[in-house]
Amino acid sequence: MRVEVLAVLIALLSLTAVPAQARGKILVYNPLEGAEGDPIRHSLLSQFRDQNPDLQVEEREAPSGYLQQAQSLAQQPGQAVFTIIYAIKFPRLADQGVLAPIDRLAPAELWQDHYPKVLQTVTYKDRIWALPLEANPYGLFCNLEHFREAGVGLPTTWEETLAAARALTRDTDGDGKIDRWGYTQCTFQFPLELWSYGIDVIRPDGTIGFADPPAAEILHWYWELRHYSPPHVDFERGDVAMKVSVTDNLSRYRHMDYKVIPLPRGTRRVNSLGGSNSTLGLVLINGSDPEVAKRFLAFWAWPPAYLRWCTWTHNLPLRKSIRQGAAYQRYLLRNPAMQVFNDDFDYALPRPVRPEYDPIHDIVARLTNWAAGQPTQPSVQQCQARLDEAKIEAEALLPK
Repeated sequence: MRVEVLAVLIALLSLTAVPAQARGKILVYNPLEGAEGDPIRHSLLSQFRDQNPDLQVEEREAPSGYLQQAQSLAQQPGQAVFTIIYAIKFPRLADQGVLAPIDRLAPAELWQDHYPKVLQTVTYKDRIWALPLEANPYGLFCNLEHFREAGVGLPTTWEETLAAARALTRDTDGDGKIDRWGYTQCTFQFPLELWSYGIDVIRPDGTIGFADPPAAEILHWYWELRHYSPPHVDFERGDVAMKVSVTDNLSRYRHMDYKVIPLPRGTRRVNSLGGSNSTLGLVLINGSDPEVAKRFLAFWAWPPAYLRWCTWTHNLPLRKSIRQGAAYQRYLLRNPAMQVFNDDFDYALPRPVRPEYDPIHDIVARLTNWAAGQPTQPSVQQCQARLDEAKIEAEALLPK
């Protein structure tokens, strides 16, 4: 899990001094390591301390199996235990009784201020289970140096992207080896291509849709698209012309001459609400003290803190009042690359909130690995046969 997205949140919870009069305790299990400091972090820490002088706050690592310990600690009086997970994981945990819904721990106005499709990603069985932290769409990062040298225009469709990848993949020093690559994307981003041609991984009625036409044709040309990809995914190395990526890489690529453009279109313009694992959210462990939990949620919902976190970590605000507010609009003017993500937010689709979606999206990822791993381009018929096999595997996971 990336460091940039959660650095400020971690800082809020890592208080170095505990007041002697502390009466309650907040524990947050942190699934990442090595968060970097920043002056804004210290400012937010001070604000949290001033507003909650009687609360002790402790941040812990989240090793394998940590949820069992978290559940035990949540049962202790006066303690509220949180963790940070992606929405793809919490339906199963909710069914197992590990998580507690949080919709009644915050005022209705907070939920009404969130975009409905964002709330959809954290709503399961008519309850809200996570405070949304991140649901950024994707963008296509383009190394302008490569485009200028090859005389290629920036693409707008998947067909143009494939043609550009073909032209931008080059042996520039004549040694017979490719040293300039045209394109790269993550295996788990393949649903972006499917959605752009109207194909659902799971249809709204709960049935499997990823084998529907023209999925076989898409998988067929996906092989060629991956054929122009390097053996690494590090756009910052400078040898890749295009990469599907997210806002947290803006700082990583700052040394490059690049431009972010909207995702390529198929038959429609779409994007993803959040990465491959959907919305990143703060969830509450079942058994936690609701009054203590309310106070932490209230601070995180405090507009000044949330706005500063969004602008520092390059995250799109998921609340209407923040995203449409004058302060955030000024931030966008200073950060034109973020404007691209902001505009594509309107086209971003929520992923299904179902326990079976997690393993099914693994099945789809294996499909793309199968296609990319073929020594020669598989035929459309071979792609359809593999899709049909995967569909049978996925259907076995659906509730009977």
